[in-house]
Amino acid sequence: MMKKSHTTRFLSLVLALVLSFSLCIPALAADGFSDVSESHWAYNDIMACAEQGIVTGYEDGTFRPEDGVSTVQFLVMMTRTFYADELSQVTTPAGQPWYYANTKVAGDVGMSKGLSSIDDNPMNRYEMATALYNTLVSFDKLGDEPYIVAAFKASSAFKDWDTLMISTAYAVPVAECYAKGILTGMSDGAFHGEQNMNRAQACAVIVRMMNLINGSAPAQPEQPETPEETGTGKLANGKDITTENVLEILAQIQEEYPDGTIWGKSGTANNNYYPAGNNSTDVKAVVNKFTAYNPGQGTGKLSTQYACGGWAAMVSDRIFGQSGFPAREVTDGSQVRAGDIVIGLNSKGQIFHVAIASCNAYQVGSSYAFRTCDGNASGGVVSWGTGNNYLNSTLKVYTRYPE
Repeated sequence: MMKKSHTTRFLSLVLALVLSFSLCIPALAADGFSDVSESHWAYNDIMACAEQGIVTGYEDGTFRPEDGVSTVQFLVMMTRTFYADELSQVTTPAGQPWYYANTKVAGDVGMSKGLSSIDDNPMNRYEMATALYNTLVSFDKLGDEPYIVAAFKASSAFKDWDTLMISTAYAVPVAECYAKGILTGMSDGAFHGEQNMNRAQACAVIVRMMNLINGSAPAQPEQPETPEETGTGKLANGKDITTENVLEILAQIQEEYPDGTIWGKSGTANNNYYPAGNNSTDVKAVVNKFTAYNPGQGTGKLSTQYACGGWAAMVSDRIFGQSGFPAREVTDGSQVRAGDIVIGLNSKGQIFHVAIASCNAYQVGSSYAFRTCDGNASGGVVSWGTGNNYLNSTLKVYTRYPE
């Protein structure tokens, strides 16, 4: 493994990493991102990475901190941050992907050693820890502290340490990165290595790594990487929780994904999915109340990453965030509001579809109806304004608005 001995030349402002390739452009508003308030747990890290060109925002002014990061994207971020000199010496052969130099350097320095795959699939927190640990080794930053000390610290910090220890391949990276102040746990006291990492976490760990390599390692981070947000009283973009502000977010999403956009059609080159869906705890809690009619991969639960479930999770998270606004059932049709989660059931009570209410309830005769936005309509495309829909035994609605 190549050891990094010279002083790292960190990114200049002209380097820019696009984390979401088809929608993201280099953009940082003068006052930051509309969906990252100063109270966000990773605000300083996100802003630091954005100012250095490590990450960029979307053209609508958002950053979308809960969106997932793929293995390739994280390796690109890490190599551009810590191995700029090595990257400059690599020539990309014709026909190779744009990230060829990054993955080659990651392999040369040992950063990608032990990763299960290097592709555009979501990267989980175990694999993130592995890449970070390999980088610590490359820079000779583990120090002389015995592993048993690091393991003791991790076992005291993470309530799921015993589960984590089943996979010894990940135990060492997680323990060492935690002991060095690079990784923290989640808000429930667990590490949750099986969950996918997100954009906010990527910024946080890169800044911590830069501090460590520069010789100013932080004390153990005080805040978890995904803190509870219950009671914030704000939508994910920092605005007040009103139906008007929710409709504004829905309008932004509709502009990005107009009618006919391919979302959930398998086998299509530009098939969309939501990598961070497994972290959408509030949406997933609703979806997992029901057994799926056609369960994928033998899970018995509808996916919150792909097709209609992925669409619903993405839209709901753009409005309320991934957690902090647990959903409760709406039993009065007149109380359905824009942004509510709509669950379609068959006669056996099995879930087969998820959508999002695209408007508030309106009166039709003696009943109340509502329309939905759908990420997997006929042909696997996005559809807006479908309706009229009515609450009944096979169509349930759950709201994440505070009581």
